Amino acid sequence: MFVGVDGCKTGWMAIRLYEDGQWQAGVYPSIVALWQAHQDAAVILIDIPIGLPEQGARAVDAAAQAILGPRRSSIFPVPVRAAVYAADYPAAKLLHQQATGKMFSKQLWHITPKIREVDTLLRSEPAARACIREIHPEVLFTKLAGQPMRYSKKNGLGFAERMATLRRTLTVADDVVRRAYDAHQGMADLDDIVDALVAAVTARLGDFATLPETPDHDAHGLPMEMVYSRANIAEFPIRRVNHVQITLPKGAEDAGRAFYCGVLGLREIPKPEALQGRGGFWLEVGDTPVHVGTEDGFDRRSTKAHIAYEVANAAYWLEKLRQVDGVEIADSIPIPGYERFEFRDPFGNRVEIIQPTM
Repeated sequence: MFVGVDGCKTGWMAIRLYEDGQWQAGVYPSIVALWQAHQDAAVILIDIPIGLPEQGARAVDAAAQAILGPRRSSIFPVPVRAAVYAADYPAAKLLHQQATGKMFSKQLWHITPKIREVDTLLRSEPAARACIREIHPEVLFTKLAGQPMRYSKKNGLGFAERMATLRRTLTVADDVVRRAYDAHQGMADLDDIVDALVAAVTARLGDFATLPETPDHDAHGLPMEMVYSRANIAEFPIRRVNHVQITLPKGAEDAGRAFYCGVLGLREIPKPEALQGRGGFWLEVGDTPVHVGTEDGFDRRSTKAHIAYEVANAAYWLEKLRQVDGVEIADSIPIPGYERFEFRDPFGNRVEIIQPTM
């Protein structure tokens, strides 16, 4: 489970992504309630300051502003710890100004209850401290896209720009946002859901780095950092071999089963309904399927034998391979729950790129 979290008007908006493509969304009234529901998460990335200065500004906030360009104003000054725990706004304003020499806005004061919630939890729960890490959505979008977003997240162009970035790493992004918004209208705004989703996507991508590269820690040992993924939309490594295929002469399925199942002891598994009329059968070796097809003769340019690579973004690989000399792109029979295409490499081998979408 990989969780992205953003503050919302009624508490905390959380989106959970799983390795198998499933997802869930929910709003929690407190950070404690959210933590109790997600203690088995691999990581929880949250848009809230973690690690509070005693005086001055955090180095992480300056580092984030430096890469955001037109979006740098989205990074607000983090109040000092004494101001976060002040009894009221006038006291917080005075304490912050004394420690930093900077103004402390009423808008910033309205965020301090959520900062206090998270700080209190992390100081009292070692397991939460190991799992919950700070992010900023604009940093994540910048790192995923390779450049800062051009438009504010509060307008239509900004929403479209961010959804286009999410769609490149999560094909069901539109469905997640639409259904989460329909289910939580009045509890969370649309941009809260988008920000929580980019955090969840980043959590699932992994390969984390931090701003700054070597973070400072506050007086209670909490890191003052922002996490992001080194992966971006131009870098989608092949994850694993999805399946392999071998062939038999047409009509030799019984003999094939006798050898592969009877002699080698492989287990036969059901084929998708869309492919059942094409002959052959499927086997399984560990967690890798072996597709046994049928054909007469052998010609590298027409054989069904191929290797399939599972990827996180089939559209990225399609565009990349179209630009490679000697590669021939071919259509594939649609299979529910997957995006896929086939190509011949420059040497005539048949290769499939496949992306689970469910």
